[in-house]
Amino acid sequence: MNNTSAIVREEEADDVEAITNVHRAAFKTDAEANLVAELRDEGLIVASHVAIEGDRIVGHALYSRMYVDTDDGAVAAVALGPIAVVPDRQRAGLGGAVIRAGLEATRARGEVLILVLGHPAYYPRFGFDPTVAERIAAPWSGLPWMGMDLHGDPISGRARYPEPWSRLD
Repeated sequence: MNNTSAIVREEEADDVEAITNVHRAAFKTDAEANLVAELRDEGLIVASHVAIEGDRIVGHALYSRMYVDTDDGAVAAVALGPIAVVPDRQRAGLGGAVIRAGLEATRARGEVLILVLGHPAYYPRFGFDPTVAERIAAPWSGLPWMGMDLHGDPISGRARYPEPWSRLD
């Protein structure tokens, strides 16, 4: 369902506090807000998009640098997440809008692989496929693991997320 007239654009420097507040509102702890801040502080953001209604940021999706260690060495990849929408605007298509904007930006930057841990009924609508991730060992077990191959040649190996991810509760 998409019943919004939100503007979706790349994150700007003045958006940081509002993005933090979106994640705090959407999640039970500050873990995701802290993760976004740490990834930003470490210069690991590949794409970051916000949804704005009026003068209020109501949604956010982050794409950050990670790697897949293969037999031939490390391959730069992208992690999707965290994604957040303020509770009173969830189920209005805002999460999908910021995800699609980030996917477009990530493709335009020539990235080869995006990985996501997330709901298996939600992410396939954007092109994420569990069979892509089957070739890549996840650092977490038991979580739905999907990937999107943007380059055509299958990548196999072990996912390596940067240190801030290890602090996520």
